[in-house]
Formats: sequence, C-alpha cells, structure tokens
Amino acid sequence: MMAAVMPISSAQPGDETPPGAAGVTFEQIIEAAPALMSADRAAALDTLTKTEKAVLRVLGEGLADKQIADRLFISDRTLETHLRNLRGKLGLAHRSQMIAMAGVLSIVRW
Repeated sequence: MMAAVMPISSAQPGDETPPGAAGVTFEQIIEAAPALMSADRAAALDTLTKTEKAVLRVLGEGLADKQIADRLFISDRTLETHLRNLRGKLGLAHRSQMIAMAGVLSIVRW
C-alpha cells in the first residue's frame, strides 16, 4: 500500500490513487495541470498563508486528513478550515484539484 503515500509528483501511470482523489487517474491529473495554473490562480498563490502552503504541500503526498493534521500539529477542525480557504482562494472545487495543484507546484518548487 506504499503507493497511497507517494507524492503525486512521483506517481506513475497505473499507480494506486491517493486518498481523497478517488476516481481520478494519474493521466487525468496531468491533463488538468496546465488549466490549474491560470493567471488568477498563480496570483492567488501569493495570498496563501504559510500554513495553507504547508497543507497544500502535504496534501500532495496523498495523506488522509488526520495524517495531515498530525504532521502539521494542527487540529482536524483547523485543517478543514485551511482546506476550505484553499478551495476558495484558488477557485478549486474538489480535493483532487488541490492534489493536482500540489503536484504542479512541487514540479516548480515553490
């Protein structure tokens, strides 16, 4: 079950889908990546707090919410707030889009 915690940037076609990205294939994430980095979203990255950026990075590792909260030493409720804020600031509707965004950002090393 090692593939479930593999960073999305190192995932390969056919790898197991990370938690929270159910039904989304590696190929679909790669296809969606260019659209995720619109000018508005790129500008929105500058508005993210330090913790929101950390949440986005760890989310890209395919961890479950409880694991993310534990890793960042925040409560589950605080994590929910950060995830909601990320969706709002970045204009993303789904967790799988945030995972894809984390993958795109890990490639550009922000």
